[in-house]
Amino acid sequence: MAFLDQSEDAARKLEREQEAARQREMEQAKRLAETQQSAARNFKRFAMGMSVVAMLAMGAFIFALKAESEAKKAQGTAERLEKKAVADNERTNREFARSDAVIGQSMLEQNDVGRGIAHLVRSLERERHQPAVIDRIFNLFAHEAPPLYQTATSPTNFPR
Repeated sequence: MAFLDQSEDAARKLEREQEAARQREMEQAKRLAETQQSAARNFKRFAMGMSVVAMLAMGAFIFALKAESEAKKAQGTAERLEKKAVADNERTNREFARSDAVIGQSMLEQNDVGRGIAHLVRSLERERHQPAVIDRIFNLFAHEAPPLYQTATSPTNFPR
């Protein structure tokens, strides 16, 4: 019976070792499952964070597109207003030039040659392409005595 007892003891010992090995495997599998669950939770948090960042980036992109569109509109409006301002300035200069030419002609008709020529010249300064004004000034100097022109016989009033 000692042989049977030894055999039975050996079988129990083997069974205990197998049970201990199975318990260790179960414990390792349990730790591995916990580690995988923890990694899955961490990955889920990471994915949620990345999705929030992606949404923020998409919002910033849309905001930038709208801002670019508004900037282009504003630039177009500014360019249009600048062209209008330049045209208005040119029109104002032409009107001032015409006004000076009319005042100059009026002064000449009143025999105020000096002031008449001054207004005609100022008219040319504002708008250079005025052939009639240029001809009028030329004719004044060519055919009439220029203002403040003194002949040799006229008295001079300069202090000595």
